[in-house]
Amino acid sequence: MIRLVAAAGAVLTAIWAAGHQDQAAGILAMLLAIELVLDAFNRGEWSLRRPRVVEGIPGTLAVRRILAVLAVDAAGLWPRRITELAGVEFARALLCLDGLEMAGWARAEWETPEPVGRPRRRFYRLTETGRANALRLLGLSEWTELTS
Repeated sequence: MIRLVAAAGAVLTAIWAAGHQDQAAGILAMLLAIELVLDAFNRGEWSLRRPRVVEGIPGTLAVRRILAVLAVDAAGLWPRRITELAGVEFARALLCLDGLEMAGWARAEWETPEPVGRPRRRFYRLTETGRANALRLLGLSEWTELTS
């Protein structure tokens, strides 16, 4: 998202430079804007098509990565570990996990007993509904029907 904001700033700079007859600055700003947008595309941070939505949950890249991690691990993972495995920023992962929990796709439980020397962890698991919806969102529901 930051790259897209930077790209928009570069476009505005190019427009300003064109208005002030500074052709070189305008060309450089437009090249920077193009590079930033292409980088955002390559990183999967921006797409021209809308994400698939299942039961009100949009299939953004972060949600798909987190669902893939949760679908594989049935024992439950804590947010820091989920972010490492999914390759998602910690704050974004927390927002996604909260949304999945509110939608009934995931269940969270506090670690018991309380550990000594570190804070308790909150473990996340997919519910049965969440697992079925995750497979649909990831486009794997048809595949699992063929293999079962």
